[in-house]
Amino acid sequence: MRVSEIAEITGIPAPYLAKIFQRLSDAGIVNSKRGYKGGVKLIRPPEEVSLLDIDSAIDGAKTAAHCKMVEETPRSNTFWQAFHHSYREKLASMTLAEVLAYQSIPLVTTR
Repeated sequence: MRVSEIAEITGIPAPYLAKIFQRLSDAGIVNSKRGYKGGVKLIRPPEEVSLLDIDSAIDGAKTAAHCKMVEETPRSNTFWQAFHHSYREKLASMTLAEVLAYQSIPLVTTR
């Protein structure tokens, strides 16, 4: 699918979306091709892409810094450590396929 089509469907500005897809491409989640028959395509099936994969690709540096901060939180603040751990586990357990099914978004697998 072309980035402009995805931007139109989602309402996300195309330039911002292009930056997100660049990060997803760098992480090996999507493949992008420019030009007339260009667009963005998942490299792996959506059932194999976790939300943690996507989160890490998009916010990698921020996520890593946040993880370190939570891990170094004083022992008296174990609520936030548990919350953070639970949140990351939930992202790891959910796949892109589940999100697409929930949103009733058709997945175009061939172009």
